[in-house]
Amino acid sequence: RMRKSKSIKVEFMPPYLREFLLNDDSAQTLYDQGKLRAMQAKALEEELEEERKAERMEKKMRGSRQDKFDELMIKPMLTPEEIDLLAECKEDCRQLNKVLRTAHLKTEQAKTFEANVPAEAAECMATATRMLEQALVMSRHLKKKMRGSRAKGLKTHWPRHLKNLKDLGATPLMDAWRDGSIEPGVCDTIDGLELINRQVQMAKDILVKLDRAEEITDAEAIQAQQLLEGAITLSVETREKARACMLDPGIGGDGVQMWRFPKHVQNLIASEESVIVLWEKGLIDKQICGWVKMMDEANDWTKQSLKHEAKATELGETTEGMAELSKMDVLQYKADKQIDEIRQQIRQALVRGLALSRLPPH
Repeated sequence: RMRKSKSIKVEFMPPYLREFLLNDDSAQTLYDQGKLRAMQAKALEEELEEERKAERMEKKMRGSRQDKFDELMIKPMLTPEEIDLLAECKEDCRQLNKVLRTAHLKTEQAKTFEANVPAEAAECMATATRMLEQALVMSRHLKKKMRGSRAKGLKTHWPRHLKNLKDLGATPLMDAWRDGSIEPGVCDTIDGLELINRQVQMAKDILVKLDRAEEITDAEAIQAQQLLEGAITLSVETREKARACMLDPGIGGDGVQMWRFPKHVQNLIASEESVIVLWEKGLIDKQICGWVKMMDEANDWTKQSLKHEAKATELGETTEGMAELSKMDVLQYKADKQIDEIRQQIRQALVRGLALSRLPPH
């Protein structure tokens, strides 16, 4: 069963079980040689040792938690005024997102009515404009509040969506809303997925020793197991929170649509597979998903280039034909340049330790 199924991972098994499964001798031969009994004794000893290790680890964790608590007590805590200001800014940002959502919906309605009901389209567009103006005023007021003297102690405490809003710069407010960078639900999901990726990567860095036929200590095995279990637990929580914020505002959600999440986050939300499987496939890696997007763009440019080439062939050596050839060259140059950039980035990532198996075949 182990040899037929690719899902059974030998590296996660105890050493005595690995020794039994990877041994080519029959069970009868192993029994006659006394190895089965030795394996049973070794299993019992390892089980007791695991319990002792777990107890020691629990004591250590209790001590580390106490140290962390002491450290937090020593550090200057937020004042009640700063806590109130942080909560106030979060609520203001939530209201800002609601206004921007309404502006977006009205704009989409205007596009729908534009052909058949021009008066309705004009009314929707006017509402969207008013909402956007209101949102700009709200964002300026919120930024001013975040940069004021009362917020000096909050510099390291701003959540991601408020930090993005504060550092928005020349990016249009509606664009920032569309890509989810100022949406609390989207940013919380990104933060959770970053932590999940770090936990899985740390566990894999330990378990990769087994692939190199190296031994790992019991403490390392326990640490890897705890990291993977923590990543799985956090992934369930992160996925459910993201799905909750996608619910309609009328039933307690934020009405966030799937397209506003980055692609690697969409893969986590839409899939029911284990986060470990998704990690191994590279589906929840921001960088790998970015390369896939760039590759799709390059493929689209190549397809457009081929269409211009076919049209140029039909037109022959005419002015229009030469213009089509020129368009073909520009698009093919863009595609080739993009592919070269992807290839260079992938090679650099492989040098830094990225496993080639995590990349899609293309």
